[in-house]
Amino acid sequence: MRSPRLRQLVFLSTTIGTMIEQYDFLLYGALAATLFNKLFFPSLDPLVGTLASLGTFAVGTTGRPIGAFLAGHFGDRTGRKSMLLIGFTVMGISSAAVGLLPTYATIGVWAPTLLIVLRFLQGISLGIEQSSAAVLAVEHAPPESRGVWGSFPAIGSFAGLLLAYGSISLLSKVSGDAFEIWGWRIPFLASIVLLLIGLLIRSSLPESKAFMDIATNRTKARFPLIDVFRQRPLEILIANTITFSNFGWVTLVLVITGPYMTNYLKLPQSEALDAIAIAAVIAMTISVPIIGHLSDRLGRRPILLTGGLLLALSGWPYFALIKTKDTLSITVAIVWGVAVVIPLSFGVTSAFFAEMFETNIRLSGFAVGQQIGIMAGGFVVPMFATYVLAKTNGETWPISLFCVGMGGVMIVATLLANETRVRKLSDSSATALPLQSTELL
Repeated sequence: MRSPRLRQLVFLSTTIGTMIEQYDFLLYGALAATLFNKLFFPSLDPLVGTLASLGTFAVGTTGRPIGAFLAGHFGDRTGRKSMLLIGFTVMGISSAAVGLLPTYATIGVWAPTLLIVLRFLQGISLGIEQSSAAVLAVEHAPPESRGVWGSFPAIGSFAGLLLAYGSISLLSKVSGDAFEIWGWRIPFLASIVLLLIGLLIRSSLPESKAFMDIATNRTKARFPLIDVFRQRPLEILIANTITFSNFGWVTLVLVITGPYMTNYLKLPQSEALDAIAIAAVIAMTISVPIIGHLSDRLGRRPILLTGGLLLALSGWPYFALIKTKDTLSITVAIVWGVAVVIPLSFGVTSAFFAEMFETNIRLSGFAVGQQIGIMAGGFVVPMFATYVLAKTNGETWPISLFCVGMGGVMIVATLLANETRVRKLSDSSATALPLQSTELL
């Protein structure tokens, strides 16, 4: 029996822990193209400096596959909880170190070099933590509620988004011009306090029964990373394709929109930050829980197909509303992008990806199947969008066309996948039950 106390503990551990992880990671994304390009790359041409700053954001995503490999191998060999704590600790320490980092004006080229190293460590830690939290939540869940429980880390991610962008918006208003000097450091330094809180909560979370069963029965895979590539290559491809598309849209909304509004529409950054904060509240309290519940009732594939379709269709109206320069229109666009389009994938994939893989290779499959797609989306999309905007003096139609492509490949990948909602997670064995024909959409 899964007690209410266990549900509360899983909810707190995955939501609060992931909230803090995403807070740390997204702080950089919020400042990459509007502040860090000036503080750490001032000697470069403005476009090159912005691309270099965004490049360090992308470095964070390139660290994710390494984190995924570590989480997969050791998480399937020694347990999910240990990886959860390790990834969390590395993120907190590296984020606090960013807050202490001298700028280019103080130590020259060492400033961007150290920033890249710290950003890479952030990426590794998030690759470890995000996958471990999702698998642990799904493995603790009742079979009929894996979509809801799997949405816990997504709720935490949006809470982290709210905390990151909200704190920057607030501090930029309170500190004024001093924000560029010292105000930006405060949110990063706060990571130490958040780290201690998160460790206190997560240390009491038990290991999942699914993992304990394979440990007891001695059915753990000796080389889970090798086994998952040999046994489930299609599932890995499907998961990465879906993740690439969704995370590509995430970077457009969260990383590109603010600099686009500031540099090309001459609007204050607070316009985007305030709208993102509103959207994050709606997503974490309404959209994600509802979508997780619907995926338990209707299946994972119908939700993901809807998400792919809306992604493909959203590029043009999204930027059309932003270009009006009207606060209400901008807010509607960002709320749509953050609280509707993103959750239609993000709120479902924890359960969907975990259910694709057998217990003894589950964390390996989940981590590798998600984090490579995040790396690709986080590297390709913001660099492409920034370059296109600079070369066309703010034209957005190529980006909207790219969204059609991302939505299209997400739909194709989802159609290639089997429905997993009724699949048994096989707590007592290393092999998941095959799907019957009635379980397909």
